[in-house]
Amino acid sequence: MKRLLSRLGDFLFGGPAPSPQRPAPKPLPEILFTPVIFANGRDDDAEGFKAFLENRPVILRGTLIPPDVKGGKACTLRGLNLRFSCGSIDLVAGGDVVQRIGFSGGRNLVVFVDPDIPRCVVGGCYRFNAEVEP
Repeated sequence: MKRLLSRLGDFLFGGPAPSPQRPAPKPLPEILFTPVIFANGRDDDAEGFKAFLENRPVILRGTLIPPDVKGGKACTLRGLNLRFSCGSIDLVAGGDVVQRIGFSGGRNLVVFVDPDIPRCVVGGCYRFNAEVEP
């Protein structure tokens, strides 16, 4: 009965009222999608480490490290306590594995590096196949 009265009211008064249009959602800031190197000994640093070596922007200790241009100066991170859920990291340049960090076995992370843009991480502690915080 309620539905019948509703349809009759729509007919008599010119149809249902149009619903108000919602404004388009604002795009999220790009900084929210920037990978992070935690270097705290608990969280997985694989995605941030990979982004750093692939010359993409990355956040370390609240600071944005921007990508470098070809022929720029080397960017080096020193003394980090890195933890990885994978067993090894393979650095690939020109289709060939040029360096393996870690040990074979388990899951490996493949990083495509540009040899013209020197980025490296030296010193510190690296733990592979480690338990990481979710």
